[in-house]
Formats: sequence, structure tokens, C-alpha cells
Amino acid sequence: MKAVFAFFMGLLLTAHSLVAQKADRTKPPVSEAPRGLIVPKVEQFTLKNGVKVYYLQKTGVPHVSITVRSNGGTANDPEAKIGLATATAMLMNDGAGNRNALELSDEIDYLGIILQSYASTDEMSVGLFTPVSRLDASLDLMRDVVLKPRFEATEWQRRQRESLVALAQAHDEARVIASTAFNQLIYGKSHPFARRASESTLKNISIADIQGFYRQTITAANSSFLVVGDVSKETIKAKLEARFGLWKGGTVKKVTISDPSKTTGRTLYLVDKPGAVQTELRFGSAGVRRNTPDYFAITIMNTILGGSFSSRLNQNIRETHGYAYGANSGFSFPRSVGHFIASSAVQTDVTDKAVNEFMKELTNIRNISDDEVTRARNYEALGYPENFGTVNALAANVSEKITHNLPDNYFNTYVPNILALTKAQIERAAEQYVDPANMVVVMVGDLSKIRVGVEALNLGPIKVLTKEEVLGAIPVLK
Repeated sequence: MKAVFAFFMGLLLTAHSLVAQKADRTKPPVSEAPRGLIVPKVEQFTLKNGVKVYYLQKTGVPHVSITVRSNGGTANDPEAKIGLATATAMLMNDGAGNRNALELSDEIDYLGIILQSYASTDEMSVGLFTPVSRLDASLDLMRDVVLKPRFEATEWQRRQRESLVALAQAHDEARVIASTAFNQLIYGKSHPFARRASESTLKNISIADIQGFYRQTITAANSSFLVVGDVSKETIKAKLEARFGLWKGGTVKKVTISDPSKTTGRTLYLVDKPGAVQTELRFGSAGVRRNTPDYFAITIMNTILGGSFSSRLNQNIRETHGYAYGANSGFSFPRSVGHFIASSAVQTDVTDKAVNEFMKELTNIRNISDDEVTRARNYEALGYPENFGTVNALAANVSEKITHNLPDNYFNTYVPNILALTKAQIERAAEQYVDPANMVVVMVGDLSKIRVGVEALNLGPIKVLTKEEVLGAIPVLK
């Protein structure tokens, strides 16, 4: 009994001590210092047929991510058949081997896996995410999708109609109109980053065209594997050899994407969307390549400007003025030169005020405080390990490393590189890469309500575009 009594007295004394302690709420708690990240080196080996495999083992989570990457994507679409690469990727998902589209979908659901084909600007890919316990059955399906797609005419008819419906719906999507117009104005309408499929180009694509694009692109010589997950190198090599060892032929496909011209001057482009309750805003210019030495300074500068919830843009537009749910900015980094963009969707009646606040923040980012630098560096450094928390996230980062030919130690030196940045380096990046005097400004909204206020800002010449000039004619659906 004495022991029991002493135990409860101890609990009471501990509880009293905790209640008596008062938290110091006069200053924020001190966060731990950012720690570095240790990611093993990405290994490489080749199958007997010469196909390269990039491999990184991640134990502890019984999943595997496998991607077949082939050079060539929408940038390789013929001008009269824009949409061909996307159509090819769609149909690779719609039946393969001895399974039609429905049977393939049912088998994927039964296994509890993700198996999907994609087309990006410069790459065709087939991605698999599977539990280790289902790896053999999943790889059998992946082999069929990569090597034995059925390309059935009835499936293309269905997908073609879906695509035409999507094109028609885009005319009611201010967000799509704004982003499309922005890309066209930054890169030019004929550039791979700005081209869009139309009714005529989609109807000009035949099953024979899709089969031809597949034969030229999805070849052994033009492809590689990326494997990340809880599987040994010896095991995955044997499994890939068994299913893809006879895959041969083809040549390396060349993908040429020109750099955009430097953005000069500031022009405002307005697209009318009568009755819109919001105005979609886009501000931006041609950007820079991913391998620029200024990448880390750009990252921190953008974190301060619009790359986090506590960024200047979001605090101004959302928190201070309540003009929108949020505002952000960022840099795109494709294989070639990308772009800088700042964006938001603001209430119609405050469009001019919001534009004015955007211009203030885009101008003032050249002057930052020591406190902002410290907070932004810590934000990026502390959050960086989250990018490697799952198999898919790790695979995405390895894919970026391969695409941009980043150094072998890139992941492990990222945090030190971020923490070493100085205020002067960050301000110099802002001055060089965010220039509001040389910028495209796009607004999609109700011109009858926003035009007068925008004109009064005197920010530069104004040009009015129609939705049809941006998206093309609305498809005729039968």
C-alpha cells in the first residue's frame, strides 16, 4: 500500500509542477538547426540488350517505383498532328497484350498498383508503382504496356471525343485560358511549350500515325529504366532481363527545343470572359536553365517572394488585403530554358488594386531583410528531407537529377548550399531574374468591369485578345 501511495503522490507532484510552469509566449520557440541529408549514390547498370538502368535501393517501405523513359514527346508532334504523343500515351493505357482496355484496368485495380503512360514535352514514360509482393505480376503488365500495346481504333475514337470535349470545356475555364495565353506570349505559339491540339489536328491523327509514333519512340535504343524501392539490384536486374531482354532496335531520338526570346518591355494582355467573378492574373518572363549556378539563390529568393505560405505575395494578396485565396510565384525548369511566373485569381472588383500590389512586390523583392533570408533558408533546409519521404518522391527527385545531369552529390550538398547563401547573392538573383519592367502580364476576366481600372494604372500598352485567338475555335461536337 505504501508503494501505491508513493506512486500516486509522485504523479500529483509531477502534475503540479507542470501546471506551475508557464510557457514563454513572448517569442517563438527555437527550432532545431537544419540537418544535412544522406542519400545513397544512384547506381547504373545495363541489361544485356544495352538498355541502361538507373537504380536506387530504398529499404523499409515494401514498394517499388519503376519507370521506362523514352526520348521524345509532344515536341516531336508534327505541326498538322499536334496531340499525337499524348494520343499514343493514352492508347498505351487502353489495352495491351491479351487484355483490352477494361480488362487491363481491372487487373491493375485487382493488384492494387499504379500503371500509367504519360507524354511530356520531351519524354514518353510508362510508370509503375507496386507493392513488392505484387512485383512479378505488375512487371508482366508493364511489359505488355511497353512492348505490346493494342492500339484499337474504337479506343482512339473514344479518346478523341474526350479530347474534343476537353478542348470545348477549356473555353469556360479562365485558368486554362490565362495559362495558355501566358505560354504563347512567353514562348511563341509555335513553340513546343505553347502549342495546343485543336479540332483539326486531333481529327487528323489516325491509328497508323499512333502506331508509327510508338515504333519510332518506344524503342530499346531510345529508352532507359529508373528503379527506386525495396528491391535488390540483382533481383530487379534478373526480373527486367526476363521480361525486356529481347527488346531491341531503334535509334536515339533527338529532341530539339529552342530557348524563348528574352522578354522585353511590359505589355498587358486582356482576355474577355463576361460574367467572371474572378480575374485570373499571370505575370512573368523568360527564365533560366536548371543548371544555372544561381539556382540556389533563385530558390531562396522565390521562397521569399511567392514560394511559401508566408511569402510576400501571399501575405499581401491573401492575408493583408483579402483579394484572393492565395498568390504564388515560381520558376519552371524544363530541359531547356523555362520561365518565371507569378499568379493568382482575384475578385473582379479589386483587379486593378491586386495588379498594383503584384507590381509593388515584384519591384520590392530586390530589397530583402536579414530576417527574411534566415527564415527562407531554414524553411527550405528543414523541409528538404520531406522530398525523400516516399518511394515515389525519391524517384521523382532521382528523375530530375538524371534529366538535368546534376552532380552525384547533389542531394547531399543541397542543404549546405542553401544555408551558405548570402543576402547579397539573393538580392542579385532578384535583380537579374525578376524584372517587372520587362514582363508579360495576362488578365482573363470581365473586361466591362476591369478594363477602366487597369488602364488607369498606366503600366504599359494594353492589347485585347479573344478566347478564340488563344484557344482556337470551339470544336464541333456531334
